[in-house]
Amino acid sequence: MDSMVFLLQIILQKYMSHSYCLSIISENNVYLPTNTTSVRFGTIDLDNILATLDMGCSDFVIQVDDPIHFAIVLEKVLFLSNTRRGDRKFIFVPKRLDDSDELLNVLQTGIFTYIPNVILIVPTNKKVEADENCEDYDIVTHKFVGPYEEDIKIPIVLDRWNSCRKVFERNENLFPHDIANMYGRTVKVACFMYPPFVILNLDKQVSRNGRDGLDMRVVDELCSWINCTIEVVDVGAGQWGTVYPNATGTGVLGAVAMGKADFGITSLGYWDKPYPMMDFSAYTFLISVTNLVPKPRLLSRWELPIIAFSFPMWMVTIFSMVYSWLALVLAQHGSTNNAWLNIWRIMMAQPCKLESSWRSQFVLLGPVVTGLIINAAYSAGLSSLFTIPNYEKSIDTVEDLLESGLEWGAPDIAWVYSISSAKDERHMRIVDKFRLLTPSQLKARGENQTIALSIELLPAGCLAIGGGEAITTDILNNYQLLTEDLFFGVSTVAARKNSPYVAKLNDRILRLIEAGLLLAWDSQISLKYQDVKVKMAIKYSRNAEPPTTAPLNLVAIGGIFMILVAGIIVSFIVFLVEMAQGRQKHKKETM
Repeated sequence: MDSMVFLLQIILQKYMSHSYCLSIISENNVYLPTNTTSVRFGTIDLDNILATLDMGCSDFVIQVDDPIHFAIVLEKVLFLSNTRRGDRKFIFVPKRLDDSDELLNVLQTGIFTYIPNVILIVPTNKKVEADENCEDYDIVTHKFVGPYEEDIKIPIVLDRWNSCRKVFERNENLFPHDIANMYGRTVKVACFMYPPFVILNLDKQVSRNGRDGLDMRVVDELCSWINCTIEVVDVGAGQWGTVYPNATGTGVLGAVAMGKADFGITSLGYWDKPYPMMDFSAYTFLISVTNLVPKPRLLSRWELPIIAFSFPMWMVTIFSMVYSWLALVLAQHGSTNNAWLNIWRIMMAQPCKLESSWRSQFVLLGPVVTGLIINAAYSAGLSSLFTIPNYEKSIDTVEDLLESGLEWGAPDIAWVYSISSAKDERHMRIVDKFRLLTPSQLKARGENQTIALSIELLPAGCLAIGGGEAITTDILNNYQLLTEDLFFGVSTVAARKNSPYVAKLNDRILRLIEAGLLLAWDSQISLKYQDVKVKMAIKYSRNAEPPTTAPLNLVAIGGIFMILVAGIIVSFIVFLVEMAQGRQKHKKETM
């Protein structure tokens, strides 16, 4: 075993000298001097391993009796830890010279299917003929690359080391899997149909792979660089989905958290709730999330007599009448005889019977002047309302939307993931107004203009509407864009936690941004796949139509006639009441 310790020191010196921290788990308490900070354990303990990971110890040397148990614990620890590394190195050392089979079984565990840097020091148990004291050790890893999933776990001998010569036979790189060439390895990508980010089931003549989209092009570009093969995992109606604390879930997020997919795409953002269970790449696109709100509708004609004055103006008018009535009552020495009727007649520009008292005549002079001004202002306002179309108040800003009480909706709760944990009042109100609705419900409420529609806008013209194809141009013609955004977000790629692909993916994304290809794709996808009528309806939704005039008709003065009819009905009821009271009084007098 001394020779094996010497071999281990050689490997550590060559491949782990720059490690920040090294974790050594040895049930034999093997002494292993290193120039790197190290933490040593005598048993497999989940809490201790988790603590070392959070301290930054990314590389491991393992010498235990049950390496399979370590692999199981490691999978749990990597899920619980807050640190993320795709380049961790693992060296398994046999506890006894006859433990070769136990070590080789480690490569068959699920966790090492996704960890590239793992080697086993396997004794050959064959004595060299020249010297019985010499021992050979094979350095073994898994294939990891290749197009066939069943071949990934196949053990491969990288090199052999002789304890007497103290040299490697082939002097190979003992950690060869640098994700530079995956030799066609299948990479599973979870997504769903959501233009312009993911477009599936295309004709092969339109798109070579039968798929396209902004996010899809990003992962396609990665695989063209590192030579991998994409397998689409269509989550369908699950859409973005959600994740649960036990690492299960639904939709795209659930597929990544449960390990059913290597990547998750389709306009994913930096969302805090799924983050503990997965990694996110550098962002690819900046997205503004906003609303399409109903255009202002024509006011009902019956409302026109009321809205000719604003609410404060109506209050001033009523106050003037009440104040004048009180003044007239005082001028008449407390008598209310005809006081209110005279004030009402004057305000309505009708003749009234003047009192002989100079005090009453002086008091009535004020209502005459006030009534003249109010009548002139009301007539002018009413005539303009009768001829020029009048609309409801326009919803232009986010504050207007919140004050209007209008709800906004989308088919998935992921639309508010980015701001669901926000603590400021504005974003909390935005989340409170959100409603989870199916595309058919969004269509029905959109036709009635009782819901604000969600929309994502990208820098170069692409857009995505919550509700998809259910939101037609007929609906959009009655909607307009807010003049400001609800909030900003980004599009990113979700990956399995501690994925070895993330570093390469980030590198590729930054190169695509530097080359300007992402913006070019934005324009290309927009021109190639998106409905021009829909885009134009949204782009020019705020172009105001010029005001038009119309001749006065019966419908326009319907509100006036409604007031007249209401007055006649009230008068008739009062007349009947007075008649009944008069008859009752006459009966009492005759008795």
